[in-house]
Amino acid sequence: MAWSPAGSIVALIPLSAAAYAVWRGLDGALGRSLWLRFISVGLAYVAGGASYLLAAWLMRMPEIHEIIRGHPESAGAALHRRRYRPGA
Repeated sequence: MAWSPAGSIVALIPLSAAAYAVWRGLDGALGRSLWLRFISVGLAYVAGGASYLLAAWLMRMPEIHEIIRGHPESAGAALHRRRYRPGA
């Protein structure tokens, strides 16, 4: 049980590094316009989220596998099972 919170905290390191690097690079390159700031912050969120998911997947956190495959009790997982039934 203690692995999950610790893994989440460790996965925050690449999230923050990627988000800051993307934001800093784009903010300097694009300028100070309000819309360009939205773009730099939005892309930083995307880069941070992607790096968090990758880090969590590499650490084999069970929550990430549930997100990717769907939790066995979720409606999305039931729909996935109905659509992609082996032999159907």
